[in-house]
Amino acid sequence: RVAFSPRGRQLASAGWDNAIRIFDVASSTQRQVLLGHGGEIHDLAYDKEGKRLYSASWDRSVWRWDVASGGGQRFAAHTAGVRGVALSPQGETLASAGGDRLLRLWSLPAGKPLQQLGGHQGTVTSLAFSPDGRQVASGSYDRSVRLWEVASGVSRVLGRHQGRVYRVAYHPRRPLLASAGADGLWHLWATKAKTTSKPLRSFRGHRDTINDLAFSPDGALAATASDDGSVRLWSVAEGRPQWRLRLRVHGERPRVRTHLGWA
Repeated sequence: RVAFSPRGRQLASAGWDNAIRIFDVASSTQRQVLLGHGGEIHDLAYDKEGKRLYSASWDRSVWRWDVASGGGQRFAAHTAGVRGVALSPQGETLASAGGDRLLRLWSLPAGKPLQQLGGHQGTVTSLAFSPDGRQVASGSYDRSVRLWEVASGVSRVLGRHQGRVYRVAYHPRRPLLASAGADGLWHLWATKAKTTSKPLRSFRGHRDTINDLAFSPDGALAATASDDGSVRLWSVAEGRPQWRLRLRVHGERPRVRTHLGWA
């Protein structure tokens, strides 16, 4: 997983080696290595000031790190591996979810449990707060995309895929949510829909699982990474890919498990 700090000056990366590495973007140098997790790290999220970093791991924990000092501590725990972590735009709430199929909300900075929410029938893979912080979106192995009201904890199924859902992402400027997964498609959904709905638009082009999706800061573009060995850049308005990078390693097509981030 990769995550840029709010001002784009640092890049955090983590994965199967159980370590988080902090890089200075301008100089492309590694600044720190953060150690503490006992399992692969699936997600990262900076706070709004870029001073703290939160990490979700298959060791069933969420850690909070002080970026300046490199110090970290166990912040929250689940009963199964944690796949997703997200912070509200106001920085007051943290959401985490994973193999126990539950969405947990925590107060910041204290870390007090606020809510434990059930509804998914499979591992929860991805979380995203809406730009106004009132909703959390989640994707799951159960093939569904859910919206949760932060205040009440009430949820509804926004839509479904034909396979596991691996990534959800809110559009930064419009009431839209994107989702992508094992069916090789990514969809745009209207978040104001009150019932399970059909996507506003479905984007086709990848030939295998889409592992990640990210909007550009202005929402005009979206990038996707897939097991078909390609990264694609899409025009959201036109619904078609504008650019494609195909990767080859020793003549073979690798699966692109690399996570995406915009500075």
